[in-house]
Amino acid sequence: MNVELELSGLSCTGCVNVIKAVLERTGAKFIKNDIDRTEMEVESNIEKFVRVVEEAGYKAGIVTVQDQ
Repeated sequence: MNVELELSGLSCTGCVNVIKAVLERTGAKFIKNDIDRTEMEVESNIEKFVRVVEEAGYKAGIVTVQDQ
């Protein structure tokens, strides 16, 4: 499924790279990633992706979820 998360607390490209890295380690495949939103393909358990963003020190909220 494709998931779009709204992100907050990011202030630079380094922050975006941190988010991308933690989400990839959790199993996400990126479609698009920038300072205020990320769009990714995931297998399941969307909440775990929100949790890892928050554990990295940022905020995330689910914007859309689309089954493929």
